[in-house]
Amino acid sequence: MKRKCLAIVIILLFFGTSTIPVIAQNIKKNSLVIVNNNWLDFSCNELKKFFNENNEFTKFKKRFFPISIRNNDDLKGFRGKLRGVVSGNGTEDNPYVISSWELQSRKLFILLFHNKDGIHINKHVIIKNNYIHDFNNEYADAIELINCRNITVEQNIVARSDSGITSYGLDNFISNCSIQYNTIYENKYGITTAYSKDVVVNNTIFDNTQRGITCNNANALVANNEIASNYDGIWLIGEENSIITQNKIYGNKRNGILAGFEVQYTLPASIISHNEISSNGKWGISCWIPMRTIICNNSINSNGWDGIYISESSPTIIDNTISANGGCGIYNSGYLPFRIEHNNITRQRKGIYSYLSDSLSITNNSITQNVEIGIECQSSHPQIHDNNFQGNGYAVVGDGWMGPVNATWNWWGAANGPGGSGPGDGDPINNHVDYTPWLTAPNPNAG
Repeated sequence: MKRKCLAIVIILLFFGTSTIPVIAQNIKKNSLVIVNNNWLDFSCNELKKFFNENNEFTKFKKRFFPISIRNNDDLKGFRGKLRGVVSGNGTEDNPYVISSWELQSRKLFILLFHNKDGIHINKHVIIKNNYIHDFNNEYADAIELINCRNITVEQNIVARSDSGITSYGLDNFISNCSIQYNTIYENKYGITTAYSKDVVVNNTIFDNTQRGITCNNANALVANNEIASNYDGIWLIGEENSIITQNKIYGNKRNGILAGFEVQYTLPASIISHNEISSNGKWGISCWIPMRTIICNNSINSNGWDGIYISESSPTIIDNTISANGGCGIYNSGYLPFRIEHNNITRQRKGIYSYLSDSLSITNNSITQNVEIGIECQSSHPQIHDNNFQGNGYAVVGDGWMGPVNATWNWWGAANGPGGSGPGDGDPINNHVDYTPWLTAPNPNAG
């Protein structure tokens, strides 16, 4: 009964006359997720329209000089009030709060120096319900956190700045901040986390002209964000070990997620899991440079080019649903070894295309209804076993450059084996495929 009452109260709050951020700041934290999930149901344009029609921006107190905090004394007493602190004493239970300010062409800047004696600022701070906009100086950030810990940035609106929110560590310091429930749009860069263990969750990030989220040499958690209509949705750069999970990433002009471009390292394993990645202009996920990304349990569909693009990278691709992308479900053009296992790959022009690789394992996948080819191997010799093929133009095609493709123990869609150059009635193959022995019934563990 209590849960039903709570749900009714939340629904009334959401559909009442109050604006969304006002709702968010007036309800308990354990209800915030429910309200903001409704918030994320708005399209990006609807969200901007909602803000404007409900006079959302009028609730902020205009401030004509920046907020700059460099030590503990800048947060307390009269000095704190000058810097926008409205309440709190800096403890974990009662943090300093910087709230309800409008900063136009001004930044909110917190710099935490550290030395052998420790950190100069060690107080807990919440930056929330501020509106920071039109700060267009090149290489400048609307909210900038340097060497910060114990900082929470939440429920802010950041628009039309060079960079929206940036958190990073310097001189071997690992930043650790929470960036959550913010609306970030029409900037050049949305959120950047670098040399950090930041938590980036439940933000709405759209219409940024470069990247929605950038993780640079980070060990960050990026979860439950809506990332739409940016140039690239998420970039993973450098010595990355981040977790990217349960995000909605759609309508970005180029990549949904771009992993490893520009920096040439043998990288640790970032995890990309349980995301919805759709309708991006080129690739759903693209992996460049030696990067051991784990890509699992994602829905990757309707992207303009390929669902997953691999170039000289070494990911593990497992348990994904990859469908209706414009080119290939998975496109590989590198020598490095990697695995493709237990995926459902359907309704592309080509399911999997492999070029140059001789150390690629393709096992236990369901590969169906791809218009031209299920798996094409060009100058490539992968191991293809225990897959189910059904309804493809061709199941497997090899070019013969490296000898027959090893594709034994697969289900070809018929008990009597593959068609084409094979003896049966199943999906056809060409004459550069070693198909015998084959499975006489579908593999129940495929896909």
